[in-house]
Amino acid sequence: MLFLPGPQHLRIAVQVADRTTVREVNVGERDLLDQVAALRQAVQDPGSDPRPAAQALYARLWAPVAALLPPDAPLRIQAEGVLRYLPFGLLHDGQSWLLERHTLAMDAGPAPDGSGAANRPTTPPHRGWALLGSARTAGLPALPQVPAELQALATLAPTAPARTLRLDRDFTRAALRQALARRSVVHIASHFRLVPGDASASWLQLGGGQRVSLAELARPGFDVRGVDLLTLSACETAVPAGVDARGSALESLAHVALLRGARQVLASLWTVPDEDTARLMADVYRAYAAGLPAPDALRRAQQARMRVSPHPSAWGGFVLLDRP
Repeated sequence: MLFLPGPQHLRIAVQVADRTTVREVNVGERDLLDQVAALRQAVQDPGSDPRPAAQALYARLWAPVAALLPPDAPLRIQAEGVLRYLPFGLLHDGQSWLLERHTLAMDAGPAPDGSGAANRPTTPPHRGWALLGSARTAGLPALPQVPAELQALATLAPTAPARTLRLDRDFTRAALRQALARRSVVHIASHFRLVPGDASASWLQLGGGQRVSLAELARPGFDVRGVDLLTLSACETAVPAGVDARGSALESLAHVALLRGARQVLASLWTVPDEDTARLMADVYRAYAAGLPAPDALRRAQQARMRVSPHPSAWGGFVLLDRP
């Protein structure tokens, strides 16, 4: 599915089997911006009811094409413009959230340099899990659930090869590079600070007060080819970074990882709560270790957390992105 907003109209293209159907909806990008902002605000506030905003967007984005989609089918969604900030799983049809009906993966589209799946290296294969995190961060709120989050995932990791766990001072640049170069699953639990329009000022918190900028992560020193699943268990890691001073688009941390070669990235669209995130991640990895594909594992985990905490502020902020 492709969602392409324009100044006056939204075009939605749906491909089922070999047939593509295009719908045009009479809504401009400015109106969509307001509606997406309203939903994002509501789903982050545990005291609010996000369903009216979610239903309004469902009527604009999903209702026009719902009849074209096979029931309960897994879907790949490519969204442009303001819709890249939208968690599609939180659209609501008046009865249920969309993620209760479909497994969703956000399609990042083809890599601009042609470094898609066909060009990824196949040897030597990456194996095992790397679990990296920082709970004690200079000048930032502590993340007390990070050690428990990593330890919980360590109990789910395959026994061969031995998993790697690097916490606080052991979570260094060298440890990050080594994990990305060798492991098939890399999980990072820390702070990420997004500064719109400035990739050098946006950074991921490492251990011991170290930081690595979004600009540095986009350079060849951090090569994630061979990583099957990269999880960015931090705030706003799927949010586009806007444009720089020259007007060039700046990608999110998740999209940078996809451009560098990761197969799939699990990332967040807003500031996510520490304790709820740790519980969600345990559920995701439990399903993933049992053999479910990452999009299905995320959906199952969100549904499990939904039964405990009905408000999506606790479980709705993460999306699964991949690239063909």
